[in-house]
Amino acid sequence: MTQPRGTALMQYAASSQTLPMAVANVGNSIFTPQPEHQLALAPCGLVIWPQVQYHRSTRHTGATTFPRVLFQGFCLQRAMEDDFDGLANGHAAAFAEWAELPQKMSVVLQFVGFARYSRQVNVLRVRQTPPTRSQLAKLIAREVSRFLEDARSRNTPLHFGGLAIRGLEDLSLVDARHVPKSTLQPTIAIIPRC
Repeated sequence: MTQPRGTALMQYAASSQTLPMAVANVGNSIFTPQPEHQLALAPCGLVIWPQVQYHRSTRHTGATTFPRVLFQGFCLQRAMEDDFDGLANGHAAAFAEWAELPQKMSVVLQFVGFARYSRQVNVLRVRQTPPTRSQLAKLIAREVSRFLEDARSRNTPLHFGGLAIRGLEDLSLVDARHVPKSTLQPTIAIIPRC
């Protein structure tokens, strides 16, 4: 039985769980399981760009994990241009009040078939204030842009599943997952162009 469009996304958002899949073409609710990759569900019409899930060493077993920050497919190009009109609660805090954020966190991108990208960035703002959802989206957009520039400098073809990735205009932010103690791994989706 086919679910209405967006139902799977709403179920995912409510559960805040990770779903095993390599490709999510939610327009038709088609999922291709890949057990070695734990990826989030993409909003309607987007295709998840698969990543190897980053795991921190087990030294920090008592570390707190913050809940996922859901962005529901917000275009990364719009984040770079400070155009947050379509981002729900853009001025709200990205993390819960109780979250004790470090000054710096690493943003990790481990796209299947690409070299791992990791860069430490300042997360806390002036006067140690945590980032808003829009600030976090822009921070992630900057890191994805740097990843793309690095891949281009190595002459690495930027595509997945037959979809070309020309730049941030072809990518959207689904969510950001916290990995203890100080790492964020965003889920990125490709916006199919006809």
